[in-house]
Amino acid sequence: MRDMKKKIISAVCILLAMNLISCGSWADPYPIDYSAKDNLAIEYMNGKYGENFNISVGTISEHTWAPMEEPFSVYYYTMVSPEGAAEDEKYYVYSDDNETHEESWIVGDGYMMNIVEPYIRQFVEESLKEHAPCADTYFIIWGAGSADIREQTTLFTSTFCFSPDFPVISSYDEFLEEAKNVYLDLCIFVPDSEQNIDSVAQDWQEWREYMYGNFNEGINLWLETVEDESFFGADDTLPDKHLNFKTTHTINLKDWRE
Repeated sequence: MRDMKKKIISAVCILLAMNLISCGSWADPYPIDYSAKDNLAIEYMNGKYGENFNISVGTISEHTWAPMEEPFSVYYYTMVSPEGAAEDEKYYVYSDDNETHEESWIVGDGYMMNIVEPYIRQFVEESLKEHAPCADTYFIIWGAGSADIREQTTLFTSTFCFSPDFPVISSYDEFLEEAKNVYLDLCIFVPDSEQNIDSVAQDWQEWREYMYGNFNEGINLWLETVEDESFFGADDTLPDKHLNFKTTHTINLKDWRE
């Protein structure tokens, strides 16, 4: 009788094990070749930028930010660093693939922001000097990328991602030629005493229209008014001085575009 029970228990265990194996195979019938994705990222970066890049963090699949629209329902990112760069200098390379993971392609990368950011800052600084309604301003770029990606998905709204089609910029004049293909998520900070909230639409109309006229129409422009003491007391040597600002109003300037 005991031998019979042992046989029954053994049989049940074998069936359970087979079932678990079967479920595992059903859940992941097409295993992901992460090393192939890493190689794709490195090959793309080396080819586009003419530099040697190394893997900082191997390919990671990300689902939590993904919208429902294809082909961005699932995406992956690999973190890379230029050869000889500082340890903390890392950039994202985004990729996607088909359902069986047999075909992969590059969605975009964040390294391009390292190239175009000085030009973006130059443009914004000059535009504020010429078109802003007040002299005291500070801005931060919350997100930037190529407009073709932004028009297809909101996935990269508050990050930096330029598509493979976006050319490598080497001068401010080249940047101006490509500005219409650039998406921006930009916030301007001004002191309370220099901005009447009731007149925002009129005051910032000239600057807002200038920005929309030069960049992609999908850009987001924000305005934050902050307490004077907070604004003028901020340490200009700190790149994140805005974190110490005491905001009194946050306004989406896009709302006042018409």
